[in-house]
Amino acid sequence: MNLQVADQRPALTMAIALAKEEHDPQLPQWETDLARMVAEITRKFHASLTMEGVRQGLTTTIGILDLGLYHASDGAVDPAIFLATLRRDGIKGLSKAGIDLAKLCASLPATDFFPIQGEPVPEGDSARDLLLGAIHGGGGYPSLATKIGQRRQVRREIELAQWMLAHSSVGRVIQRNVEGTVGELPTAEDLHWYVLTREAGIPERRLPKGLERLIHLPPKVWSEAKERYDAFVARIPPTLQGGLLYRGESWFERFVLRVEPIAKAKEKKTRTATTA
Repeated sequence: MNLQVADQRPALTMAIALAKEEHDPQLPQWETDLARMVAEITRKFHASLTMEGVRQGLTTTIGILDLGLYHASDGAVDPAIFLATLRRDGIKGLSKAGIDLAKLCASLPATDFFPIQGEPVPEGDSARDLLLGAIHGGGGYPSLATKIGQRRQVRREIELAQWMLAHSSVGRVIQRNVEGTVGELPTAEDLHWYVLTREAGIPERRLPKGLERLIHLPPKVWSEAKERYDAFVARIPPTLQGGLLYRGESWFERFVLRVEPIAKAKEKKTRTATTA
């Protein structure tokens, strides 16, 4: 029985090891560029060129280059792709790719807070904090890539809320009375909820109170609501409809449940018991 052990080495180490096996002529240049980058990163992120500072600077440098290498391989552990990317982009190109990932993440919304009345949007982590968090927090590329994916979804939700606000009659009602509809500091999810429940024609008395979001509807009301919901969603631009999906489920599937009347449910249970 053969046991396969995952390679825990940094992606840069794998690429350099393979380059040495192949006697790559660019090795001296990479070593020179890497030494310069370590000195630059140490000064920029770790203040001084002390022994401890340089040690941290080396860890940060390798972490940044690993972000660039794993981005090129879509997260796969593949020394051949790592070396091909290093040959193509060099140390400087990989450094830029890794830092650009952190900048991309920082440019995306960290929360779905929705400033309808011009309120300042809360600032998220800086690109520097995101970069150091991914490298020294132990998450590396997977954690940063996951965060980018989550924030892209948040951006889709915000853009969808903006569309709803401008292109639905319910959205116009919200704009006339923000606090009385979605509250003083709404999120994109709050706005989705308010617009979609009303566009689907769900009776007010059937909406849950407080923080509860699950809606229970009898079959006939559920079918009518689903039809109206689908008609409204069909009007939304395809590029924005992803803002209604979560793990493959639509907003309606997640929040609107079809329930049978108690009498019919009891009858069905009795009939099943009798048959058994």
